[in-house]
Amino acid sequence: MYGLLLENIHDFFKRVYGVDIWRNIRKRAGIRATSFVLNHSYPETFLLRISTAACEYTGETQGDLMYDLGVSLLNFYMRSGYEKVLKVLGRNIASFMNGLDNVHEYYRYKYPKIKPPSFSCQEESSTGITVRYRSKRPGFLHMVRGLLKQLSKQFFEKDVKVEVLSEEVKLEENAGVTLVHFRVHYDNTSTILPAFKPPKNFNEVYPVKSKTFFKLFPFHIVFGRDMVIFKVGLALQEVLPELLGERVNDVFFVVRPQHIEFTWDNILLHSNNIFELISDSPLDVDTENTMSLFTDDAMMGLVDKTDDVEPSKPTSKYLGLKGQMKYMPEWDAVLFVGTPVMENLEDLFNYGLYLTDLCMHDCTREMVINGTQPSVELKLAVNKEAETNDELTELVSKIEKEKKKADELLYSMIPKAVADRLRNGEPAVNDIFQEVSVLFSNIVGFTDICSRVKPMELVTLLNDAYTIFDNLTEQYNVFKVETIGDEYMIESGAPIPTQAHAFDVADMALAMLNAIGQLSDPCNGETIKIRIGMNSGPVVAGVVGLRVPRYCLFGDTVNTASRME
Repeated sequence: MYGLLLENIHDFFKRVYGVDIWRNIRKRAGIRATSFVLNHSYPETFLLRISTAACEYTGETQGDLMYDLGVSLLNFYMRSGYEKVLKVLGRNIASFMNGLDNVHEYYRYKYPKIKPPSFSCQEESSTGITVRYRSKRPGFLHMVRGLLKQLSKQFFEKDVKVEVLSEEVKLEENAGVTLVHFRVHYDNTSTILPAFKPPKNFNEVYPVKSKTFFKLFPFHIVFGRDMVIFKVGLALQEVLPELLGERVNDVFFVVRPQHIEFTWDNILLHSNNIFELISDSPLDVDTENTMSLFTDDAMMGLVDKTDDVEPSKPTSKYLGLKGQMKYMPEWDAVLFVGTPVMENLEDLFNYGLYLTDLCMHDCTREMVINGTQPSVELKLAVNKEAETNDELTELVSKIEKEKKKADELLYSMIPKAVADRLRNGEPAVNDIFQEVSVLFSNIVGFTDICSRVKPMELVTLLNDAYTIFDNLTEQYNVFKVETIGDEYMIESGAPIPTQAHAFDVADMALAMLNAIGQLSDPCNGETIKIRIGMNSGPVVAGVVGLRVPRYCLFGDTVNTASRME
């Protein structure tokens, strides 16, 4: 899943709920990334984890949340640089929906691993249209409903009602495929035009022989309902001379539109989409040093599974054609008008073709000569951007790690609740807590030990003792206030009050007594012993200092605990 969809979710929650709530949702979902790079690939589970965490946090239902995300998705796409393409995609809602699949085609160089859904308008009347939606990703029904609602309003000023007619999940290629039919209700009378009726003498006024007509399209294919080819363009026949009489779905397979079976009904259903075909067998071209972009092994895998095919990259061995399928009712046949897919003159040579074989009425010749299908510069720019995105992601990860270290250091000096208040700009207020338990401990005979051991041995002893105690504080609901020499001070009940403060401190004291037995006097080897004093009562607590701030406790309760030690 590309970051374009995930960044829309990030943008939506920041705008609607605020940065803090987005941060909490992200943490609850276990997502470390603070934002998403548009053309970077992320795990498919991210969206489900975020939406589930958002529903738990905001109280919204999954359907309502996904619907809102669908409404915001169109506006996010327009702000992300796709406004011009979307504005000219279709003259009306029906043509817009039929053109959506082609948008994915236009941008597949920027998103080479895209696995887009498929949209098609199946029925149009004066009361609306029926839209067929197909996707290998489950759970997007309500997002699509919101998207249909918003695009109708944004581009066509139609306040539509979107109804779900049916939803089913089919098993295709060992994967579940979601198939949904929507009915978009609106006043569509202005776009329902009467069928065009040519004048009776149309053929007399404009007579065109089929031979002349077909010369305009040297790579065309005509086949009937039985899928048998009965007419082939002259240039195509030069490189694939055995096509006539063969079934088109035996000698070619479809890579665009994705996820469809090459049948007569599917061709008519997707007649508004760009079709891309690749020959099933290699071309018999006797050229040396051919540049093979698709190896035989790759083609075998491609035939079995076309999901990961990167179209418009044919090989010098296998011919790729891209064009339109048009049903011709007079013939009861389909005319495929296509052009070879190639990148440069070397590919043209490897196909056994020449510039004069290509159409003059389109840009194919110029594009092949200039090598701009796609341009090398665009590929380099995309690769450079991908490298930059990877570097940025790595940098963000390092920043997150350093921030985590800084947070751990800060929380060791100041309780998390107090630190978060200071981060939000709140003043450092001293609070009074009525029920807090305080503990002091020190090492028995510490002064004598200091006189008998070397300074480094003494530092090692204190470090070992405090490491043991610090680890214990993580197991009990206590906070280490400070250490002075061999004196170790903890408390429970501030800044977050708890009724079990005395139990927590007492449990900590017992654990300290048990754990200190691991250490011995570096001079005589005897087991180290500690004294512990505790007391409960009211205290005043707050942050003291600017350069090295500390969270300190004051009051008789603290003094009494120290004396009890």
